[in-house]
Order: sequence, then C-alpha cells, then structure tokens
Amino acid sequence: MAATVPDVPPFLASVRGAARRLDDGQALFRAGDPAAGLYRVESGLIRLTRRGVCVHAAGPGALFGESGLFAAGQPVDAVAAGPAAVVVYPKAALLLHLKAHPDLALAFAAWTAGRLDAARAGLQMVRLKGAADRVLAFLIQAGAADGVVALDRPLAAVAAELGLTHEALYRTLARLVAQGRVERPGRGRFRVRPASG
Repeated sequence: MAATVPDVPPFLASVRGAARRLDDGQALFRAGDPAAGLYRVESGLIRLTRRGVCVHAAGPGALFGESGLFAAGQPVDAVAAGPAAVVVYPKAALLLHLKAHPDLALAFAAWTAGRLDAARAGLQMVRLKGAADRVLAFLIQAGAADGVVALDRPLAAVAAELGLTHEALYRTLARLVAQGRVERPGRGRFRVRPASG
C-alpha cells in the first residue's frame, strides 16, 4: 500500500532541508551523536530505538528528532527498516527561523503539544490487553467511528505503534471485519461500525 506523504508543516516551509537516502539497516544517527536537526521521513520507515528496544517507528510524513533541537546529543538510535529517504532540517537554521517568526514558533509548539497528546493516547492503547481492543482504540482515535478514514502510514507502522507484529495486526483486522465490527471499503481505509444493542 502506498502511503501518501502529508504536506510539510508551515513551520518548516521556509527552512532548507538536506535530503538523505538510507539503505536497509543503515543508521541515520546513533544515541549520543550530536543533535543535528529535525528529520522528516519522505519514504520508508525509520525505527527509533533505545538500547535495542523500538520506541517509535516513523513512516512517510512523520517528523522526529524534536527533542534534539534542545539537547546536545541524540537520546536514541535512528535506523532505516528497509530503504528510506529523509530530509534533515538543520538545528541552527530551524531554531533561528522559529525565533525570527513567532507565529511559526507557536505553530511548532502546537504541533509538539499534539504529538504529546498522541503519545499519551498511544500509551493507553498499548496498555489494553487484547489486540482487538488496541486496534479498535487506534481506529476510533483516528476518526473511524465518525466515518471512513484513510490511514496516513503503512499497517506495519501502525502495528509497531500498537506493540503488535504486523501479522497479528492483519489477523485482528480480518477478524474484526468478519465479525462486522469494522468495515474495510478499500486499501488502508477503515470504518468502525456502531456497537449493536
């Protein structure tokens, strides 16, 4: 399934980024490396790991590395899971740009707050015991209870977010569709059906 890459956020639109291509298993950076900037995935998947444990999987359109804008070094390893392309927005240029444009600094703060809310929700989802409960919670949070939603990232990235293997996610989705709890009107498109009774 080809994921569409969301537009570049307005706070990055005037900052020149440098493109990097990575091979499968190639590190973008390692924990302890100097923090170079903010990163945006153009294609592929970047796994952020701490001591070998995946703490985030960033797919097309995802930004990561924001904590490095305010720290000397990287707290995690960033490694390509398959061929990937990223854009690096240099730390000094981005911070200077945000200081010069308070409206964009506020947009960056709003984006960061949204990421914090999403992280909290993600933690709650991972704490749910069953795979079906995690998948339903994810789809509901994405808006699938209000209508059909198109996922903005591959199912493999969703599986990693939910603490599931991609095989377990596919089986769970198939079971939910067979039970009539979820509709799947197309690739990457889902709708949660209202509970009966």
